Amino acid sequence: MLVLYFMLNALFVGYLLWDGRRRKTSGLWAWAVATAIGGVLLLPFYLASRPLRRGETRTGGFGWNVVRYFVMLWTVALAGVAGIMVGSGPGTGAAAMGLVVLGIIWLPPTLLAGLVGYFLKKDIKEEGPTGALAEQREPVASGG
Repeated sequence: MLVLYFMLNALFVGYLLWDGRRRKTSGLWAWAVATAIGGVLLLPFYLASRPLRRGETRTGGFGWNVVRYFVMLWTVALAGVAGIMVGSGPGTGAAAMGLVVLGIIWLPPTLLAGLVGYFLKKDIKEEGPTGALAEQREPVASGG
């Protein structure tokens, strides 16, 4: 199970580095170290604060987006665990019981996050580009 944790965090860090370079995110290596350690708990903070690219929008405010990304990543992480359990379990009864336990592990944080997110959601809309991407000069189309 610990190997799965490190594999999943390695995937998260890989995505973060790829995405952060494209978005010219400041403090990218600090985000990568934090994600390697905290995974599903810390990556949502990066996703909620990363610079937006042209045409992207972010609504609901920072807190809402942290909660939203946490629920998504928590679901992905536990779906990965469920897939491994079903594929390597000793029998269908044990696999079914394992899925029930995973459901019990998944549900309370998801419901709590949804409740917290409901109270944190604000009527805010950000439009890209933001951050370092907003500071780039637009290419000027030459007439000719």
